[in-house]
Amino acid sequence: MGQKGFVLLPAVIMIVLLGLVGCVIYQNAKLKNNIVNSLPTGTNEATNLTESSVSPNPSPTPIRALSTPKPTQKPIATATPYGLNDPVSADGHCYTPENSMTPAKGDAPLYVSLFGAGLGFDYTYSGTIGYQWDFDGNGTWDTNLISEPLTTHTYTQNGTYTPKLRARSSKNTWTPSCNYNYTVVVGEKPEYTNSSISVDKISISVTISKSNQEKVIGFFVSTKDKFSPIRFEGDDINNYNHTYGISESTGYDMSSGMSYGFHLFANKLTPNGIYYREVTLKYATVNGTVWNNGPLIHYTITVID
Repeated sequence: MGQKGFVLLPAVIMIVLLGLVGCVIYQNAKLKNNIVNSLPTGTNEATNLTESSVSPNPSPTPIRALSTPKPTQKPIATATPYGLNDPVSADGHCYTPENSMTPAKGDAPLYVSLFGAGLGFDYTYSGTIGYQWDFDGNGTWDTNLISEPLTTHTYTQNGTYTPKLRARSSKNTWTPSCNYNYTVVVGEKPEYTNSSISVDKISISVTISKSNQEKVIGFFVSTKDKFSPIRFEGDDINNYNHTYGISESTGYDMSSGMSYGFHLFANKLTPNGIYYREVTLKYATVNGTVWNNGPLIHYTITVID
C-alpha cells in the first residue's frame, strides 16, 4: 500500500509541471498577440514584429535630387551704327559738293560715281577723317566711314534720288547731313543721244534771282566716248559782258563716262525779264581736232530781283 502511493506521486508532480508550462506559454502568446493588435494596421512597426514579413534585402528609400538652376544668359549685344550718337559740330559746313563723275541720268541699272569733296570743317576746328553716304536720301547711311570723298553706287530701281553725305572730324563730330549737288534720275531716257554723247534735256526753262547771283543746273551732258572740249555756238559765253546764259567756259574738258551739269545764270546787270536763246552743243573728238554737231538746245531764263 505504501509503495503504490509512492509510485503515483511522481506522476502527479509531472502532470502539474506540464500544466504550469502550458499556462506560461499560453500567457506569453496572448500577450504578444495583444501587443500586435494594439498597433495601427499597415504600419511598418506592426509588420516588423512578424519575421515572415521582414524582407531579407530591404530597398533603400530614394533620396530626392536637388534641381540645379539654369545659368542666366546675358543679352546679345546689338551693333550700333558707326558714330550714331556723336554730335553735329557747329564748325561743320555743307559746302557745294563736286559734280557726279558718271551719268546721273539713265536706265537701270545705272552706275554712278559720286564725288563728295567740298564739305567739311573750319580749318581752325579739326581735320576731316572720313565720309558717309546715303545713296537714296532715305535717312539711313549706306556706307561705313570711308577715307576718300569719291565713291560709286549702282541704282537698280527706277526713281529720282537725292544722295546725302556727311563728313566726320578727328574730334568724333559730324557735319550736318548734306544734300548732294545733283539728283540721280533712274529710268528717264535722255532727250538727245548718239553714239558719243547724250543730253538729258534740250528744252530748259528756269527762273533766276539776279540779286542772289543764282546758278541753276540747266541740263546734263554725259559722254560715251573719250572726247575733249565742249562749246555752245550761238551763246556769247566768251563775251566779257555776258550777263546771262550758260555759265561754263567753252572748251570744258570731259572724259569718257563722265556726266556734267551745265548751269544757267543771270547776274545783277541783267534787267528783269524773260530771255530765250537757241545754242548748238558742239563736242570735239580725236584729241580735240574734229568738231561734231550735237543737239540744238533751247533755254528760257526768267530773271527776277
